[in-house]
Amino acid sequence: MRELAKRQEDLNDKIKELQAALDAAKTEEQKKEIERQLKRLRDEQREQLRNVDELKNKLDKPEHNQPLAAESKKLEETRENIRQASDALEKGQTPQALTAGARAETGLDKLREDFRKRTAGRFAEEVRDLLDRAKQLDERQQAIGKE
Repeated sequence: MRELAKRQEDLNDKIKELQAALDAAKTEEQKKEIERQLKRLRDEQREQLRNVDELKNKLDKPEHNQPLAAESKKLEETRENIRQASDALEKGQTPQALTAGARAETGLDKLREDFRKRTAGRFAEEVRDLLDRAKQLDERQQAIGKE
């Protein structure tokens, strides 16, 4: 998830850079070159969409618990933002692509943070369980020793 968020951030930065270059372009040749670069970004955005689809498929697998349904829904919303960014790039609507890309980046960052918190919470719970078991074993050993 971290990698997806970073790639989306990089795509957003490239879109900003190319939009500024397009605004500053003086010749038709410069504009056409920038538009070719924007088309390449659209392709990269579509690859990002495929990667998000793969992640969503992993989350939707039966071996995952029910609580992942919320993350799957958030990922679907993020996917939609990535699709909108790709569509906007295809139509030459760079500002709209940037807005949708920024929403996607924020969504991916939030999902990554949610997963981090979830796994940290699970780890803490497992440690508490192990400590409880160790305490019970110690109490049993002491009781056996007294007998």
